[in-house]
Amino acid sequence: MRQRDGPLKNFNSVTKGDNISFERNGICRIRYKHHGIVYEKISSKKVDIVHLTGDSVDLMCSSFSSSNAGLAMKVVDIDKGETIYKYTYIDKREDKLNPGDVAHAIRMEGLPSSYNLVNFNCESFAAYCAIGKVVSKQTGRFNKEAEDKLNEIVKKYY
Repeated sequence: MRQRDGPLKNFNSVTKGDNISFERNGICRIRYKHHGIVYEKISSKKVDIVHLTGDSVDLMCSSFSSSNAGLAMKVVDIDKGETIYKYTYIDKREDKLNPGDVAHAIRMEGLPSSYNLVNFNCESFAAYCAIGKVVSKQTGRFNKEAEDKLNEIVKKYY
């Protein structure tokens, strides 16, 4: 379904709509891969991503005033020492939309579903933007209800 490229040394090969991930500390300092969709390439060292988060710090620090129930913007800086990966999907969206545009439409409209570590997390949001399916490889879950709701939002915009 997808291939992981990296770790990246710069963002030269990254474009709007790419799914990138980096490691974060979770509950009890358990490391996990956090996913986001590139919205804008700032430089060869920095990108702005749209990501789904359950972290209240991310929401408070978001670069736009309304974080829409778990969606936030974040500047990812490759020089901060994070190991960053880019994901290439074999499957593509049937509607041919750029995943960055999909993420933006959902950010503008607001999420129809709340963040849930197992059923609707950062990876499943990024997968929806990239391939049109709400699925998480980390949890092994597929969420048809969230997918249908997100499809309704995207159809309003495109």
